[in-house]
Amino acid sequence: MPTPMIPRSLVLFSLTLVPRVLAAQGAEPLRKTDVVRLLSNPVIPKTEVADLIRRNCLAFQPSERDWADLRALGASADVLASIGGCKERHAPPAAAATAPLVASALTTQVDAPAGGEANVAILFKRAGLVRAGIDVLLRGQGFESGATTDENGIARFHFLVGRRAGTFTLSAALPAGAAITNARPITLVVHPGPPAVATVQPVQLDLITSPSDGPLTVTAVVADTFGNTFAREAVQLRGDPLGSHPISQATDSSGAVVFSIPRSAIRRAGTLAVVIRGDRLAQLPVIYSDEVSDTRSGFQNSTVLDGIVRKRLSEPLVFEVRSMTGRPLSGRLVAFRGDNADVTPDSALTDSAGRARVTVTLGMLAGTASVTGIVDSVRKSVSLRVEPSADAVVMIEQNGIRVDGGNIVVPVDTPFALRVSARDAYGNPLTLGSLVRGLEQMRQQFNVDPRLLRIVRVDSSATAATLTFFPAGIGKATLKIADASVSVAVVRARTATH
Repeated sequence: MPTPMIPRSLVLFSLTLVPRVLAAQGAEPLRKTDVVRLLSNPVIPKTEVADLIRRNCLAFQPSERDWADLRALGASADVLASIGGCKERHAPPAAAATAPLVASALTTQVDAPAGGEANVAILFKRAGLVRAGIDVLLRGQGFESGATTDENGIARFHFLVGRRAGTFTLSAALPAGAAITNARPITLVVHPGPPAVATVQPVQLDLITSPSDGPLTVTAVVADTFGNTFAREAVQLRGDPLGSHPISQATDSSGAVVFSIPRSAIRRAGTLAVVIRGDRLAQLPVIYSDEVSDTRSGFQNSTVLDGIVRKRLSEPLVFEVRSMTGRPLSGRLVAFRGDNADVTPDSALTDSAGRARVTVTLGMLAGTASVTGIVDSVRKSVSLRVEPSADAVVMIEQNGIRVDGGNIVVPVDTPFALRVSARDAYGNPLTLGSLVRGLEQMRQQFNVDPRLLRIVRVDSSATAATLTFFPAGIGKATLKIADASVSVAVVRARTATH
């Protein structure tokens, strides 16, 4: 930013005035015209004016009108204090001791936020002279603060203004109740703190149940954290329902604002935000009460969520459709889709209770299945547990090749292993359970009564068991495990084939 140009005439005036003032530093007090010229000159800093007054004092005694004129000319607190201190050094002691104390506020109005702090400076004089070390009070409606005058006769008060907004009158006083003259009262204006709360009515804007004729009405009351309301505060209502056309309006004297929204301005359901000074202080849901609720709609019964492969569930699944307000919605089309499950029908209309039913037949894969209901934009699924069929098919394998119902040839004195497992009619693996216990009994039987084959080991898991045999002699034997069997021929090692 370029430095502003100073007019040549002002520079000449300053060069003319400063030597005269400096010459007056010796003994000549400053006249009223000198002080006025110094304060009126933008070239001379106020700190230098204050220094000159402290060094030279004044050739006149300022009146109340003079004090007002000096403030109007821009006299700083330092300049005013210097004038008061100068008079203190030259006044007769007796007059200063007997004259009443006079309080002159350096500013007649102080502003502070609710819950915040106010700062007030008052100049105290007696017989036109300042006094240091005087204990004084500042009192008002519910306020009181103490301070002590400094060497310039100024008392500086710092106090909390409380939570209530309003306008209050403050005045200076002495603790002992002695006489004091307040030249001017001080007005304390406590304004609300930052907007923090917006109370909105209604709490939800239902575009279906609201009256169909006329605009929609929304009321908001804006307050700070202490409940102080804001008059003439700009409030904006914006959000998806209004698209890119927010509505702005100012609060009335009670802090309330009433928005009248044309129905044509509402473009969709969503959420409106109440915005003050760029902050979102409240939200207003805008709904269609006949809109399907994502949180209130879905499958209701949870006691028939398991079954056996290719079996129908004992009861139909019930899909319930409700609105945003929880009201059942009838006549709504619900589409059904199954994963590892067959559904009948694939779509249905809700009844008067908002319910649609679907019959489910589980698929062929054991594990999990799911059914999904779709209505409008809402999709909800339910998981089903699918158990294998009880019809077991036992399989015997050797080296990964199924051998049940066939023949195998093994060499004598050479252990071999057979793997036993079971599946249902759809190929789903079954847990062996009692079958494993039967294999253990078979092992004991084989080992107690010596035979051609002897079981030396049984290793089992949840769905399979491995039996290790030792061929003790040459010959043929048939192994039968549950409904499966395999014929075993034990031969000499050189003739063994597989």
